[in-house]
Parts: sequence; C-alpha cells; structure tokens
Amino acid sequence: MKREDGGHDDRQCGRRGRGRPNRVTKDAIIAAARSLPSDELTMQAVADHLGVGRKSLYYHVNDRAALLKMVLVDRFQDRLRDVHLTSKHDWRSVLHAFAHALRETLAEAGTAGAYFELSGLDAPGALEAFEYVLQTMVNAGFDLQTAGRAATFACDIAITSARYITAEESTDSQPQSLEVLRVMQSMPASSLPALRQVIATRESERTTSGAFEFEFDVLVGWLAQQLASQ
Repeated sequence: MKREDGGHDDRQCGRRGRGRPNRVTKDAIIAAARSLPSDELTMQAVADHLGVGRKSLYYHVNDRAALLKMVLVDRFQDRLRDVHLTSKHDWRSVLHAFAHALRETLAEAGTAGAYFELSGLDAPGALEAFEYVLQTMVNAGFDLQTAGRAATFACDIAITSARYITAEESTDSQPQSLEVLRVMQSMPASSLPALRQVIATRESERTTSGAFEFEFDVLVGWLAQQLASQ
C-alpha cells in the first residue's frame, strides 16, 4: 500500500520495517515444536519450520531445554482437558486425575519427559488445574499447607513413575535395580527369597500402573486418616 509521499506502508504490506524484529508468538513456537519429533526438536528446527531466524525465538524461549518444557506443559494441558478435571468434585478423584494425567504425559514424551519440572508449570491452563486440585482439597477439609504438600507429592509419584518407564524403554538408561540384581546373581540362588520376589514383582509393575496406583493409594490413605482425625 502506497503512502501519500509515494512510499509503501510496511504495516499494510505485512512486511517488517528495517531493523524491526520479526515477532513470533509463543503459540506458534509451541505448535511448530509439537509438529517435530522430540529427537529432531532444536531451536534451529523450529525457526526453520516457522521461516524465521533462530534469534526470533529468544523472546519466548532461551534454549532447547526450555523448548521441551513448553511442549510438555502444553501436552499436559491437552490431557487435563481430556479428563475433564473440573467435572470431578471428590478430592481423591481430582488428585488422581491430575497426577495420572501428568504421568501419562511424561511417559508418552519418552526421554524428553526428563526436562519437566513442576516449578516450570507456567501455562494458565495447568496452573488453573493445580488451583482446582488445591481448592477441592481445602473444600474437603484439608488446610492449605497439607493440600499443597499432598498435590506436590502426588506429582512427584507421577514423575518418578513416568521416568522409570522411560528408563525401562531407553537403550541408554537402565533401572538402578539392575545393580542389585548383579550382586544377587553372585549369591546362592536360595538366598534372599523374599527380596528376589519383591524385586521381580516391582520390576513388572513399574512399566504398568501397578506401582503408581499403590503409591498413590498410600498417600490417599494417609490423607484420609488425617482428615478423619480432625
């Protein structure tokens, strides 16, 4: 579009003015990142996908680790919407749905799940979901400090469970219990019968939901006792 002086208005043409940074939205960065396989996800790959220079991303994300965190949180928000968290009202169901959604998100992400940090839960949808967990527990009779600790602990259970699954499936990482098994193999087969059975059961449960559900039930059982004793 021409100006009265015969020049062109860059804003109307959709072009950047000279020296003006090419603004890329955070949503566009996340969408581009989610379209790429995790092992190919780099700042440069996202920039290429968007047709911009890599420096254009720095306003929203500093490096690959931050990029992976953004993708994980966005996927977590999608899963929270799928489980309809706010349609649940019992504190046990709400806490379980939140933690299970986190576990499934990180397990599906594979090794990229290692970049997730609960302190990095910086997306509105995820924060609102966490707030709903806290409010549901407070409404049930828990004090806010206990609710916060319980929600964080439930997330820790979910994160540990997901990372164990990733370790099982990764060729570069193995469960720590393999070191224990090596020592046990050097001992008589009849030794440590109870421990051998516990480890065998534990290993088979870790890649399913068995261990996660057990640990979560222990937490819920303790919380229920605390609530009943008030």
